[in-house]
Amino acid sequence: DYERFREEVLVPLKKNCAFIYRPFSCKTFTLSEPVTVIPRILNIVEGTYSLHPYFEAPYDLRIFLSVDSKIQLERISQRPPHLVQRFITDWIPMEKRYFDFFRIPLQADLLLDTSGDKSVNA
Repeated sequence: DYERFREEVLVPLKKNCAFIYRPFSCKTFTLSEPVTVIPRILNIVEGTYSLHPYFEAPYDLRIFLSVDSKIQLERISQRPPHLVQRFITDWIPMEKRYFDFFRIPLQADLLLDTSGDKSVNA
């Protein structure tokens, strides 16, 4: 939902204005309850598609998080069982194509491998 994200989050952030948006939950595949954001000195935007060229590089620092595929599957298996197969057959291959096509890791200023980080949530 590129347009919604740009208009509801990125435009107000750039203007340093408070805003309300509804984050998408990968656990339920629904929009979560509205969240109010008051921009600060440091604002973190995260998400698989947050570095998409559509957004025209609005960030001061871009960090790309990677994970070993085995660890990724372990983390995904902690999600609701009815969604696990969809992640494996649909989401992971689409994410890989997106990363490869747009060379997303190469756009990042910093690359971090989270494979050994037990604190990272699925």
